[in-house]
Amino acid sequence: MDVLAGAFGGWLAAALGLICAERWRFGLRPGIQALVALVLVACAVALVAGYDGRYPEGGWLARTVGVLALAGFALTFVFRRGVPMETAELPTLRASALSGESVSIVIPVYNEEPNLRELVDRVGAALAPSGASFELILVDDGSRDGSAALLDELAAARPWLKPLQLIRNYGQSVALQAGFDHARGDFIVTLDGDLQNEPDDIPRLLVLMREKPQTDVISGWRKDRKDALLSRKIPSLLANSLISVVTGVPLHDYGCALKVYRAKVIHDIKLYGEMHRFIPALAAEVGARILEAPVTHHARTRGASKYGIGRTLRVVLDLLWVKFLLRFLHRPMHAFGGIGILLLGLGFATLAYLTYEKLALGQDIGGRPLLLLGVLLALMGGQIMATGLIGELLIRIYHEPQGRRLYVLRTAPGKPPRPMP
Repeated sequence: MDVLAGAFGGWLAAALGLICAERWRFGLRPGIQALVALVLVACAVALVAGYDGRYPEGGWLARTVGVLALAGFALTFVFRRGVPMETAELPTLRASALSGESVSIVIPVYNEEPNLRELVDRVGAALAPSGASFELILVDDGSRDGSAALLDELAAARPWLKPLQLIRNYGQSVALQAGFDHARGDFIVTLDGDLQNEPDDIPRLLVLMREKPQTDVISGWRKDRKDALLSRKIPSLLANSLISVVTGVPLHDYGCALKVYRAKVIHDIKLYGEMHRFIPALAAEVGARILEAPVTHHARTRGASKYGIGRTLRVVLDLLWVKFLLRFLHRPMHAFGGIGILLLGLGFATLAYLTYEKLALGQDIGGRPLLLLGVLLALMGGQIMATGLIGELLIRIYHEPQGRRLYVLRTAPGKPPRPMP
């Protein structure tokens, strides 16, 4: 058992080490990365050799290497030094600084009745002096308290308040999607309804967006976050690191709800499951340019948080889908073809070897487990490649009948599209 545990630890250490070598964040040159990868592969081979008892002393050595590799991976993962996302401080707000702009603020709410009146008043007070034409879309995600009635009451005296009431609780992603579908502004702002985000930051973010016309998304960063350390900050740090590494879009705070989007970017994105926290990565996939800005954060004073540890598994599963979406949406055969060819090659090589033994050496291969393994590998390889072909057909069905384009054109600010000759 010690040898088995040691060998498994060695394999795990080597696998994580290879991930580190591929995604190394400390500026090592490619040659050194390749050398590290080769050393780790050699360690894996040597340590796995202890599995069959040939090198029993490999058990303790493998565990030691495994612990060191895991520690190194954790440090690399959390304290990475990759190319950081561009950041900018919020500018000073001047009266009528947003004159002529149209803004839609989308806020999903669920059982937030104690906060709604103050939320609406503070958003209105923040946007009214800016000179922008704005609408506040509050999406009631099937609340069971008095949120729906209160929203109707507030909307009666505020023409810019547009409540949407979903028939049941669909979740934050669907609620945001409903708000995006009904938004009419050139800029779309999102924030939470618990008043932990500061509404006064909205016009300053919009001014920053206006000052940087090439920026499509400004993501808020709760730099001075007012939440519990163990239950909120540390899990958030790990989650942000994981999402940044997997998606390749490094942000300090994916969980901050206060974000500003250009409407042309957000209308090309559809949200499912728990995908709302990955919107910056999805926007980057269509070519959006992202900026991060520190924003104000307050501790929750009324109501209870709607999030718990139970959402972790859903987030991980959605992250796997996002990774596939970002890398293989337009070329699924690349995802399945390589694996299929590898399995087919191994299967045919195995069967060729058995054929040689049967025909050249006259050995009986009917009861050989290797025969079953070769057939299984060949069948699996063929099925995986067929899956890739089906994916290619589905991509064409997804894009072509609806006239959906594979690209998004960027029009220079202040420059109309080129007319037809």
